[in-house]
Amino acid sequence: MRSYLPRQKGDREICTGQEAFAQRRKKRKRQKLLAKGMITLKLIADHEFLLQCFKELRSEGGWGAGKDGISFASLSPGEWANVFRTLSKTLLKSRYRPLEARKVPIPKPGTSKKRILSIRSICDRVVAKALYTLLEPHMNQLFLNGSWGFRKERGTLQMLEQMKRRIQETGRTVLVIDDVRNAFDRIRVSDLIKSHRKAQKDLAKQGGKSSVEINDSVIKLIAVMAQDTDQSRTIGIDQGNNYSPTALNVLLHYVHDLPITSASHFPFWFRYADNLAYLCQDVPEGHQVRQQVQHLLGKSKLELKGEGGGIFDLQRDTATLLGFGLQIKDNELSFTLTEQAWNNLELQLAESHNALNPSKIALEVITGWVNPK
Repeated sequence: MRSYLPRQKGDREICTGQEAFAQRRKKRKRQKLLAKGMITLKLIADHEFLLQCFKELRSEGGWGAGKDGISFASLSPGEWANVFRTLSKTLLKSRYRPLEARKVPIPKPGTSKKRILSIRSICDRVVAKALYTLLEPHMNQLFLNGSWGFRKERGTLQMLEQMKRRIQETGRTVLVIDDVRNAFDRIRVSDLIKSHRKAQKDLAKQGGKSSVEINDSVIKLIAVMAQDTDQSRTIGIDQGNNYSPTALNVLLHYVHDLPITSASHFPFWFRYADNLAYLCQDVPEGHQVRQQVQHLLGKSKLELKGEGGGIFDLQRDTATLLGFGLQIKDNELSFTLTEQAWNNLELQLAESHNALNPSKIALEVITGWVNPK
């Protein structure tokens, strides 16, 4: 098994004043590159930046050790500093490969089911965190207003309020609800990279301070992370990877969001990660929208689940979306938490006591219940 562990223990993070000066100089160079709108592998692989990402992950509580058995507390600060110097060199030489993850079943927010959490090694989590930290703010500039999931300050309640306003403005009362079947597991790596290439070009074309150049080496790193331990892998990405939610948004931005918005009679659409909803004029239009969306997704070998959703006239039907019951009452949309959502919350909180990190699992259950992922 590969390891980025230092050979000797007890080393300090900064050995000399000369090294401290060199680190400050590197930091200034990194800031200049960011100011110029350039994201390179050197920025991601900078060992000080990796150490910063490590500290942020550690302060967030984090998960336990990966399959390598190394946790945040396993090494001293000086030892971790040496780890990230080694990891930095590995990244810059394009020799970085993720380690195998440890699999742990945890409660799935909003349902009574469980999902398998892949607990990565600390180093793999740090690389994903570094990638997310540098790319997400720029990718977020590309996303359209109908995209809500995995975006800062854009949660379920804000999406439902937007839907409420759209109903009042347009008089549309028919809601189509569906989601992408096993989205993370069925993404083709080639489609993921293709969508990031498009984002790379679109970000470079933006004017002013919004313009940013993403180096090809960064796209290659995304491919390495997507293919995981099997570099011949062609389908599926790890949902637990820190960057994967943003990667999914980038893919669906080009596969779903842009095409359906550019359609001649596109509906008012709302996408929360892989959960989809469309406001239509009537039921026949709802069927047309479903067919259109299925066609768009099919180009990337994705498909609608066709289960648990449907086409609802909110003036007489109650639709369930992300744990909320939706219905039009007194000429406006009302949304309340369903009884099933309350029952699931109680069940998941009880099960969190048996988890590896009970307090973190309980917090994820509560936040995920309000803002499902």
